[in-house]
Amino acid sequence: MATVLNVTIHGDPCRIYHPADKITGTVYLTTSSQEEFKQLKLNFRGQCKTTTTRPYYVSGNEHSLASRKMLKETVTLFDQEKVLFQGPYKMSPTQHEWHFEYTFPSKSETTYQKAVKSAYYNKHPHDLPPSFRCLTESYRGEGYVHYSIEATLVRGSFKSEVRNLRYLLFRRRSERPTPAKSHPNVLESQQIQMHEDFRPRVDKFGKAIHYSTLPVPTSVKFTPTFYAPKAVAPKQVIDLGLSIKQIQDQVNCNDTEIFTVDRLRVELLTTTRVACRGVLSQTQDVVTRSVTCVDRKLPGISIPIDDTPIALTRGFRLTDNNEASPSFKSYSISRIYQININIWLRWRDQTFRLSTSIELDILPRYDPPPPRRQRRSVDAELVDPLPLYTRTEHAPAYEEVAPALARDVREQRLLFERTFSESQRDALLGATSSSSSSSSSGDDSSAADESSDDLYTSDEGSATPPTPFLSRVSSAVIASRSSTG
Repeated sequence: MATVLNVTIHGDPCRIYHPADKITGTVYLTTSSQEEFKQLKLNFRGQCKTTTTRPYYVSGNEHSLASRKMLKETVTLFDQEKVLFQGPYKMSPTQHEWHFEYTFPSKSETTYQKAVKSAYYNKHPHDLPPSFRCLTESYRGEGYVHYSIEATLVRGSFKSEVRNLRYLLFRRRSERPTPAKSHPNVLESQQIQMHEDFRPRVDKFGKAIHYSTLPVPTSVKFTPTFYAPKAVAPKQVIDLGLSIKQIQDQVNCNDTEIFTVDRLRVELLTTTRVACRGVLSQTQDVVTRSVTCVDRKLPGISIPIDDTPIALTRGFRLTDNNEASPSFKSYSISRIYQININIWLRWRDQTFRLSTSIELDILPRYDPPPPRRQRRSVDAELVDPLPLYTRTEHAPAYEEVAPALARDVREQRLLFERTFSESQRDALLGATSSSSSSSSSGDDSSAADESSDDLYTSDEGSATPPTPFLSRVSSAVIASRSSTG
């Protein structure tokens, strides 16, 4: 049996940790023989790892066009090290264990000087990104953020090190979400060209007034404003709205003029950037995915030109799945979201389209606390409680009752024998037995009664249930009294 090193995390192995959470566990070391070890250390770290490939050309290589160069980069967010023991130390062939405890940090601890100079990446310490993994479109390209606890055992005599690794899931803590507030996004002024076929025109001398036969272009200028939230959590409603304000009029529009919505299309755009620094340059892979959330006609929505916001969607929610990862920007990986809105409007006899892109920040999922037991309020309506359980006496056991019943049967039999003679007893018992069962005989019944001390007596071969002795005696007495009377 070789040397075995194992790291065990207490609690649920699939638990999602948050900042300031405690991590406890045990390191187990099992050896089959006495061996000398130099050191056992534990590293709790967070890392951003990126991998990509790029084609490169090598002079004199016929297949250089198909060659690709592998680029890798690892950026450490934080690294906390604990030395469990420092040797050299000889351990006996048995199992050894060490307990450890860590606290999850909330921010990165280092400043990455080689970060890509872009607004999509962070260079200074920032909030820790969530556990994340993404595949890029390049060959063997990927980027992931992971957190782990690794135990390293340094052995003596030029032997290889023994390692054991455990990954942890991390996500920023989110407070109870509030309804997402919509913020205005003012677009540039739009202009609609209109044509009037007959417009009065005066000549330069002011003597003649005539109408032009060619269309004279006129225009209407207005400013559209889209309303959309800046941050939203999974399963929250995303309210979208639009308002239009007229700023210039050459067609003499009145206050009753409105725009009519023909069609609305909303897309959620996800952009993931993975940067990898090579020897002489920096490369970047960009993965873009678009999901159409809304694409339908809205014939019943009208928008006035007095800058009144009108709702475009109802019940439009952000789904809660693996694609709805929180937005973040780290040293070499970033993930951002955008909402692309396209709306087709109709004004009089013309149709035109408005489009805009609004950056959306997706917040972490909200994990509600476990439900607590509700205490009864003093002011609550009082209800008569059920009576408390009281222990009652149980029915007597059969072993306790049987002797008393048998004694009563014997006393009744002695009294019966003293009261009636043998011939009277035979006559009475024979009459009762014949009335209860036509197939039974009086001699057999009397013999059974004389030889039985049980509570019940029965006749051999009788298909009827046995008759209690006391009931037979009482019936015989009643029969004798009725005959004498």
